[in-house]
Amino acid sequence: MWGWTSVERFLQDLRYATRVLRKAPAFTAVAVLSLALGIGANTAIFTLVDAVLLKNLPVRDPDHLRIVRWVRTPNSIVHSHSGYGLREARTGLDVSGSFSYPAYRLFADSVTQFSDLMGYARSQFTVTAGGTSEYANGHFVSGNYFAGLGVQPLIGRPILPENDAPSGPRAVVLSYRYWQKRFAGDPAVIGNEIIINRLSVPVAGVLPPYFEGLYPGTGVDIFVPLAAVDEIGTPWFSASRADNWWVQIFGRPRSGVSDDAGATELRAVLAAHVRDYAGNLSDNAIPRVVLSPGAQGVELFQGFWSTQLYILSATAALVLLIACVNLANLLLARSAGRGREIAVRLAIGAGRGRLLR
Repeated sequence: MWGWTSVERFLQDLRYATRVLRKAPAFTAVAVLSLALGIGANTAIFTLVDAVLLKNLPVRDPDHLRIVRWVRTPNSIVHSHSGYGLREARTGLDVSGSFSYPAYRLFADSVTQFSDLMGYARSQFTVTAGGTSEYANGHFVSGNYFAGLGVQPLIGRPILPENDAPSGPRAVVLSYRYWQKRFAGDPAVIGNEIIINRLSVPVAGVLPPYFEGLYPGTGVDIFVPLAAVDEIGTPWFSASRADNWWVQIFGRPRSGVSDDAGATELRAVLAAHVRDYAGNLSDNAIPRVVLSPGAQGVELFQGFWSTQLYILSATAALVLLIACVNLANLLLARSAGRGREIAVRLAIGAGRGRLLR
């Protein structure tokens, strides 16, 4: 009477479907569980694949980011380092991603082809706050790390260049997840002192929930200045030793600067630095610097786990397909059992579209 016949029929069909499902609890349970298993597995795997292999970093202009690396050769002067090494799928080169802290400072101060060169290194810390201690995953970061990436804190301020100066005031920035877990999201934490290993540091800011570092799929709890590495104390890193390679570098080439031009200038600075502490070396002993796309973060997980993740995705899709086939067989068997009912409905005027629905 009020003119919305199609809507009224749709609601009638929903009520009818609910009654039918309620009268067949075994069929309903099998159908729901089959679909839940297939869809749940696919959702979980795709969430991981999206975070690790597909999604760009949540930073300003991610396509303009470059990862600074060096190519490993048998006669290279660099024989040990802290960080990572991998074979680039794109080029087939064996590359490493760490430089010494003095080399990074030379790059940041003298290389002109980049508007920003951000240094960082992963580590683990003991964090003491409120009388309790726990381990936390952290990054040492340069003073321009957050400004160069274009990441603004949710509250407070980021680590600044003065916090990363040799004798500057130190500060720590918390990830959103760690702020919620460790400090219950209390905004009064800004300015409070926490102890990281053996150094008491004030909390400067809390990051937004979408940013947790440059390694996709992994979480970072805290960020501290690179220059505080000796004060905080780690057994692997040194701010003074030129032969201790541990700082990883992201950069933004200036407009119009090619990757080859940027890598050439970086290698020239690196060659002078290496010869300064290791003596007059041949060109073959100087690591060759290369730049890689950095839009999706560090390729460590992409390189190591891409094949496994694609296999998992195919397996999850197969599980969903099997669930759909099983459900289709159940529906066909159920339809065969309802043949007399459907025939009667057709005889008294039911439309085929409504029967299908």
